Parts: sequence; structure tokens; C-alpha cells
Amino acid sequence: MSAQQINIYDLFSLDRSLPGEAISVEIARQDHQLESAGVAETDERRRRLVIAFGIFSDDNRRRIYDEALIVGRELSWDDLESLAEFGELPETPSAAASTPDYGYPFAYPTSPTVEPPTAMPYVAPFAASPNLGAIEGVAVDRPTAGKRLLLFICDLVVAGITSSIIFGAFRVDEYSFFGYLFGGIAMIAYFIGFEVWMGGTPAKQLAGYQIRDIATGQKPSIEQAAKRNWWRLVSLVPILGSLVSFVALIILGSSINAGSGYLGAHDRWAGLEVVKKNGR
Repeated sequence: MSAQQINIYDLFSLDRSLPGEAISVEIARQDHQLESAGVAETDERRRRLVIAFGIFSDDNRRRIYDEALIVGRELSWDDLESLAEFGELPETPSAAASTPDYGYPFAYPTSPTVEPPTAMPYVAPFAASPNLGAIEGVAVDRPTAGKRLLLFICDLVVAGITSSIIFGAFRVDEYSFFGYLFGGIAMIAYFIGFEVWMGGTPAKQLAGYQIRDIATGQKPSIEQAAKRNWWRLVSLVPILGSLVSFVALIILGSSINAGSGYLGAHDRWAGLEVVKKNGR
């Protein structure tokens, strides 16, 4: 089958009016749904989601794709994969491999009696191996969801004690609206502040872990830390915000597993990872 124009927006029901960050979150959500349903990383559907994530998570790559879409350039998935990985399209579009058309999305049959074609192995940029980092393939040790939950609880205790001391010093009623707002801001400042300043909260630091850019190994920027902690930011909205934050905590926690390389959906969106210091 020759190259054709591939409209990722239509293929994955994406709203093109949204910024790339919001679209990337939706793509990650769809990938997580397939992962939860037991779909392997080597499945062509997940490979295409990975490619889409690589394009829309970067404004320049998205611009290049949108321009190609506007002029009607015919591209194969291999061409789009090149854009996702290297930030540019090949000068000559490559022909897509011939795939049987069963009349279903992604060219996959739904009947259990028909075997789908076997996809070539593909390593997802936001679902790396639990033991391999993105920095020149250096082996890393990422904590499991259980360990991260334990460290999170420890941080909550430390942040809670600190907030209580501040409440007492300024005689703030923690059950008032001002107290609720102040406590929420203090909690967010605790997590984002330590991640940007020290590369990790006190509990993670004491346990020997750090939060770093998965591509460069540097400490998070303020923007990256805010992305990673978006579910904490929404907690500032009275009543509804706390509910959304709690549900998000459960969903994000479940996305930290061996299949995702112990990278949560919020880690992948921010381009960050929690890892033993010095890759130990």
C-alpha cells in the first residue's frame, strides 16, 4: 500500500483547536486504556499512539505535521515516526508496508477467529523499559507505584506538620475558606518548589530518589513540575477540585506499572522520571 495522507486528528478523535499539551494528555489516556485492556506495546494501535504523542508533545513537530496536512502531503506511518523521533519529515515519503484491510479501525479484525498481523517491536518513548533510561540507554531504577505512594504519604506528613506550624503562628483557621486556600497553596508550593529547587521532595531525597528530565537528566523546570503536579493544582478549586484531584490520583497511580516503565501518565506528559540518584 502506498503512502497516503494520515489525519491523526480524525483517527484518534482529537480536537485540533486544543494546544499540543492537552492533545498529548488525551493520546496518553487512549494508550493507557489499551494498556489496561491488555494490549501489548508491540500492537500497531499503540505504536501509532506513541508516534502521535511524539508529534503533538512538541510544538515544532506539530507545526510541521499540520503544514503537511494542509498541503495534502502523502505520508506513511514510517514518515510520521521519523518526525516524532527526529523532528523532521524525510525528503522523500516512504511507502507504507502492505497490510491486509479487514475493514476495521487500524486494519485489525475484531473476530477472535482471525489473527491480526504481527507488528514489529517498538519501544514507546513514554513507556520505556523499567531498567533502561532514556539517557544513552543507561540502566536506571525507578520506584514502583507502592513505593511512590509510601514516599508521597511521608511527604504529606511533613507538609502537613509544616502547614500546621504556620497556621498556629499566624492564627489561621484551617477550616475557613482562607485556611483551605492557604493550605492548598502551601501543599502545591511544597511539591513543586522542592522538585524545581532540589530535584525532588524531602521524602524522595532521603530515600535516594530524584525527579529529572527523562531526556537530559536535569532537574525539572517550573513548567515541567507544574505539568507533573496538575492534579494538585486543580485541588485549589473548592469542593469539585478536591474530588477531581482524588480521582486523578487513583488514575495516575494505576498508570505506574511495569508496562509503562514505572512512568506515570503525569510523568510522561511532563517528560520527567522518578529514578534512583545517579541512575543507581
